Order: sequence, then C-alpha cells, then structure tokens
Amino acid sequence: MVSLKREKEKQFSTFAQIANGDLDRWIEEPRLKKSMEKEQLLLQWELGKSFPVNAWVSHWHHQWKSQETERPLYHLQAYLQEPCYWAAQKISSRFNTTNFGLADCFQTAFEKSNTVLERFKPELGTSLSTYAGRAFSNAIQDALGQYNEVQISSELSLLQRCGSKRLGQALIAAGLSPEMQSLHKAAWQSFKSFYFPQATTARNLTSLAPEDWAMMLAHYEVLRSEQNLDLASEAQLHEWLVNCVLHLRRYTTPQAISLNASMEDSEEFLEQLGDTREESIALLLAQEQEADRLQQQQTITTVLVAGLSKLKPLNQQLLKLYYGEGLKQTEIAERLNSQQCTVSRQLRASRQALLKVLVTWILEELHISCETAVLNNMTVILEDWLKVQFSGERN
Repeated sequence: MVSLKREKEKQFSTFAQIANGDLDRWIEEPRLKKSMEKEQLLLQWELGKSFPVNAWVSHWHHQWKSQETERPLYHLQAYLQEPCYWAAQKISSRFNTTNFGLADCFQTAFEKSNTVLERFKPELGTSLSTYAGRAFSNAIQDALGQYNEVQISSELSLLQRCGSKRLGQALIAAGLSPEMQSLHKAAWQSFKSFYFPQATTARNLTSLAPEDWAMMLAHYEVLRSEQNLDLASEAQLHEWLVNCVLHLRRYTTPQAISLNASMEDSEEFLEQLGDTREESIALLLAQEQEADRLQQQQTITTVLVAGLSKLKPLNQQLLKLYYGEGLKQTEIAERLNSQQCTVSRQLRASRQALLKVLVTWILEELHISCETAVLNNMTVILEDWLKVQFSGERN
C-alpha cells in the first residue's frame, strides 16, 4: 500500500488514484505543483518562514470564496483527498462486498467536496480535515443506505417507493431528453396511481396481469391529454417502466471509472487551471485567519475543560473509557457491571452537556446564531476534542 503521508505542499497538488481496491499512487498535477511553488516563494519572501498546512487551507479557502479563479478549488480538492480516503477506507472495510468497494465509497464521498467547502466554517475553530472526514463519512453511509435499498428491492417496490425528485435525477443522469423524461415520468405516475404494496408474489413488471396494464394505460391517457404527450401502447409503458428501474439502479450505484484514470492525461482538467497570482495582502490575511483559528481552538479547549470538570466522576470515567481506551459500549457496561443501554444514555447525556457549553460560548462570544449547520459543526468539534483530550489523537 502506498503511504498516505504527503509532504506539506504536495497535499495541495496531488490526487489519489484507486486501483485493485486500495490506494495505488499519488498523482501530481504539474500546474498545481507550479502554483504551490510560486505561492511558497511569495510566502517566504513576505513572512520569512514556511507557511503551516492550516494556513494554506485558510489561504486557498479565502481565495476560493472570492471566486476569482478556479485554481483555489483544485488545491482544496487535492487537500481533501486524504480525509476522503480515510472515510472511504474505514467504511468499505466494514462491508464484505465487491459491488460497493473502496473506490465506489471514495467517489461517492468526493462528489460532495464542493458542498463540504461551502458549509465549512473556519471561524468555528475546527479543521477542514476533521470536518470533511465527518461529512464524507455521512455521505457514504447515506449512499450505502440507498444502494442497499435499490439493489434488494424488487422492480415493483422500487418504483413504488421512489420519489419524483429521485426519479428525475436518475433520468437526467442517464442523459434522456426532456421529452423522453416526461414520457418516462408519465409512465411511472400511471404505475404509482395503480400499484400499492400488498401481500402478493408479484415482484417484477412481467408478473402483472393484463388488467393491471389496462388500468395503467387508461391513467396514462389522462396524463397524455393533460400534458400533450405521445400515444403509447402497453408494450411502450412496459419499456419505459423497465428503463426507469435500470436508470434508478445505475444512478444509485456509483461508478469508479474516473478514479482510475490518470489525472496527468486529463487535458480538460489542465485547461481549467489558471496561472494567476494572488496579492501578498491575501497571504497575510490568511496568516491572520490562521492565528485567529488557533486562538479559538485554545479558547474552546478552556471552555470544554471547565465543562468536563463539572460532569459527574462516573460520566468522566465513561468518556475516558470510550474515547481514551476505545472500548465499545458493551465492553464498558461489562467492566462497570452495568447495562449497555445505560452506558449509551450516560454517554449521550455527557456529550449533550458539553455541547451545551459550546453552544453557549458561540452565542455569547461569537454571536453566531445556532442554526442546524452550526450545531452539526459543533458536534464535529466536540468529537474531535474528546479524542484529543482522552487519547492524544492529533489531526
């Protein structure tokens, strides 16, 4: 296995290539390498020292938000390769399946990289790597849930449980024209108007009776007159519904082909990279942002240590066993002669108490409203801090 350890500057210019179910190599993108070299020279000239990794993150994230060029986005996507790989590796190792392997998990997660960057809030003190790792894990788990549902479902249950939005996305991804999308949706709507889950041996479309198709065709005729659609026969309805099933399965199952293609051969990628150069004031601003972030991290530690000291000794012991020794809830229950449900409830109460401390600090010190995105970010910060506090893990 290739080492995941990359030199600092290479974290922003290299991309993972997945082959044979694992990391095959790091591919360095020449223009990103050149860009990093130019920026490093400018940084050393301005600051007289090497720029830390988190400062690079702040710098490129600030430039990306300004949306002047595409180059900062590609640097950040290179940086996100490692947390994406670790999230994919951890989850894929838990499933003994060849249909949804590490490459599939990696690509599924990395498709959310832009969303991760949009929702990341450096002012809250967490690192991009930690935040992205949690977000990528959630994306993979969501995809696995949909994947299992689609692969296990019969044709009838898949069409019945599918929503209009999901079907529309699958048809668009399949490259169907707007006219063909309308016809497929009308066929699906006719099916939905007729079919309801029931105790029956019917599992696929061919098992439906002739009178069933007649009912669907009658409903399609109503939709045809309302939406000015083409005429259709029972055979045509069957074909469109079969296509819906195929497109839904393909849409839910990620393809990993692009991961195994060398970035060195991607002319489109190279052409999209600019050759512009940021002003030195932006670099100094990034350094200032990094200093503020480190200060906020120290403040968070002070706040949480104080909150931790107010927990009952038993709750502190549970956190130490769970985060420090890495014990499972069942193992903790056995050691303390308790029940797993009790341990779970006490751990949850301890985290909620500490989360409340963080939320109070946000409201009083940062004056940030605690919307859902902020609370989710705080949960990531708390998990990261607990690991560091009790086990010495460093990200």
